[in-house]
Amino acid sequence: MHLAKQVLYQATASPQKPALAYPGGVATYTALAGAIRTTAHQLRSVGLEQGNVVAIDVRNPLHHTALILALELCGITSVSVQTGFSIKVSGLKLDAILVDRFASPPPDVRTIAPDESWFAVNPWVPAAEGPGIAEDQYFRIVLSSGTTGIPKCVGLKPRVIERYLLHGYVWPLVSGWRVLSMLGFSTSAFMVPLTAVAWGGLACFAASPEEILHTIRLFGVTQLFVASMQLQGLIDAQAGGYEPCPSLRMINVSGSRIPSGLLMRTRAQLCNNVIISYGSTECGLVATVPAAAVEGIETAAGYAMPWARVEVVDENGTVLAPGEAGRLRVWSDEMAEYVADRPDDRNLAPDGWFYPGDVGSVRADGLVMITGRSAEVINRGGSIVAPELVEEVLVAKAEIAQAAVFGVTNDKGFEEIWAAVVPRQPYRDEEVLQFCRQRLVEKTPDVLITVDAIPRTDNGKVMRNRLREIAVQRRKANMPRI
Repeated sequence: MHLAKQVLYQATASPQKPALAYPGGVATYTALAGAIRTTAHQLRSVGLEQGNVVAIDVRNPLHHTALILALELCGITSVSVQTGFSIKVSGLKLDAILVDRFASPPPDVRTIAPDESWFAVNPWVPAAEGPGIAEDQYFRIVLSSGTTGIPKCVGLKPRVIERYLLHGYVWPLVSGWRVLSMLGFSTSAFMVPLTAVAWGGLACFAASPEEILHTIRLFGVTQLFVASMQLQGLIDAQAGGYEPCPSLRMINVSGSRIPSGLLMRTRAQLCNNVIISYGSTECGLVATVPAAAVEGIETAAGYAMPWARVEVVDENGTVLAPGEAGRLRVWSDEMAEYVADRPDDRNLAPDGWFYPGDVGSVRADGLVMITGRSAEVINRGGSIVAPELVEEVLVAKAEIAQAAVFGVTNDKGFEEIWAAVVPRQPYRDEEVLQFCRQRLVEKTPDVLITVDAIPRTDNGKVMRNRLREIAVQRRKANMPRI
């Protein structure tokens, strides 16, 4: 399926119907189609061609959407990124990166800065014809850190995208539902807004919790896609003056478990129909369940989807009986593949199974239960964070001699990123955190603490459990928070 051509068809059938809504305004299908046509023409004029791999670091939702679809139309693989640092860490090889004025592109990649003329409706631009994405080519590459916390390149070919559409997205959108996804273009949830506009719906965008709540009410959003920690922000934003969101028919929550108190408030204040989803970029949607059906079971991740199989194995790979705890492994029709740009990349599923790094069990009735992670990675509300990656950034700051990163569960039931640092010289917390934000975005530490030395084992391994004990002691002592 060619999503770009599907959107161009919608522009012919319903030219003045709104396609995108965002803080900068509303774009009709005519405006979106015009932006796609003009952008495709501009991409060719700067020498980009079929088979290239191009990154997008652009904030404007209309521009970002048009770029994805225009690149597809030209047969060019796209990847949405939040910072140039993520490209460096992943090892992704690019032919170019498209950036706006807010971006800091990597120095060794060809940089193209589209201006407003790229997205204007221009009747003189030729018809938007192009080769499209070949069947053996990647439509999109997504930087996923679901197993280790270190970004890896996951390639999604057209067959996988078609299965995404058939399995998880088309059914609620065919009637023109209005969706808002808080999960961003850089995740596999990029399919939510693209599917909405491909089928004649409205895709909404907003940044802050206050903007999101306003957008839901203003445009009658019917579906909200959100990570659990983001959901907490929406509920907190309502605390100052509760206003209902009567248009919402469903909230789809992914990333990590929903604390029972938060779930109760969400169903009371936002929408009673809350859906829990479990999956990954590598395997797509694996399990889902209405929250009301598993009330009181906080480890429930959902029932395995018809196209997915979930098993639990021990350390030797032996399949365990229903209800027994061990490592989860997944097989799915939506299985993607790693783009091996680094010598240390492994096959996605060397034995035919994908191991997401989760520990849990599967009940006899098929309910998947997630109880933890099999490694020292941090699940910050759906963002999987490798401590080593954050430590690498921290020690790159001149004032920091050593750093150790670990997860601490806060009083709302979410895991936070804490960093213990040994300073080389006096430092300011906010300067260090801003340095991290420019490279790590949502993986930036929530709290910094200063220690005289990092506790380690005899073989030099960081004793993260000991650091958690120190963190808990300091929190009880009402340590000032960042």
